[in-house]
Amino acid sequence: TMKYSGLIAQSIDLNAFALFRTYEYILNRNKKGNEEVESKLVLDLGEGISNIGIMESNRLKFPRVTTVSIERFVESLNPVIERDYSFCRELIENYDFNKNIKSSSAGSKNEKKNKKEDDSKEKKIVDMNTGELIKDDSIISIFKKNADDLINEISISVEHYNHDSPKNKIKEILLSGQKIKNIDKYIKEKTGLKVKLLDLKDLTPESELKKSSKQSTDEISKNLDAPAFGMSLRGFLR
Repeated sequence: TMKYSGLIAQSIDLNAFALFRTYEYILNRNKKGNEEVESKLVLDLGEGISNIGIMESNRLKFPRVTTVSIERFVESLNPVIERDYSFCRELIENYDFNKNIKSSSAGSKNEKKNKKEDDSKEKKIVDMNTGELIKDDSIISIFKKNADDLINEISISVEHYNHDSPKNKIKEILLSGQKIKNIDKYIKEKTGLKVKLLDLKDLTPESELKKSSKQSTDEISKNLDAPAFGMSLRGFLR
């Protein structure tokens, strides 16, 4: 593809290393003095593949790729709701993992009221063959199955690292990539680990963003690609 486009590749980067470079930049930028940074698991939820790795003292360990991604969610939804990719993709963007979190049922009156309002805004999906509404439980179980598969991949990496480095166990997950509302809370509930979402403010001061972009911070954050940012840092961190 590069050859036929008339371009010459100067370097080739792997997503895992580019993702690591993004978080290396963030952690070094925020650490105080010579303090040691605790080992963390980094996870980038991708469109077609997801990248997982362990950050240990500015080193990447056990990088892995998994096919548990947005496409996996779409492929699971498609046979049930029988809609095209864009419809399934929109459903994923509007889904809220609070539906899968046990503790969410014990929320305050305001939280329950907001949940009802959110539910009323959701699309009602009709079965193409029978004309009947597809039960919400079917959708919830699909999201649960795929999220649990992703959590299983996380557990494999955490257990492998903790066995290899018992004195420096993983306590936090750094999550970036495609957005599904409150999936971070679901992962936290299932793994017992802290989960921190990638924040644009960790990369660039908000004052600088306002000077350099007409888009709002929220709009930029929505489209922020951690591996792409890491690729742009190649050669600048040494």
